[in-house]
Amino acid sequence: MKQTLLSFAPNEPNNTADEATLISTGFFSDSTEVWPNGDVDYYAFEGVFGEWLTISVDVTGSRLNSKVWLYDGDGNLLAENDN
Repeated sequence: MKQTLLSFAPNEPNNTADEATLISTGFFSDSTEVWPNGDVDYYAFEGVFGEWLTISVDVTGSRLNSKVWLYDGDGNLLAENDN
């Protein structure tokens, strides 16, 4: 029997920009799964030019090495952070 990650994580599949989970300001999730090893998850939101944005990844009690990339709607890299 084949299981998909969707059965474990409500935001899956969101492994590509085309599958990005649409979120809004103030988004919080305590059920996001990072699995299997090397999993990449995409989230999309609508921003306003000139406004500040804070992105936080809390991996308390985990050995996860989080990385965050921020792209614009055309796929251009705007910012990145590796911990």
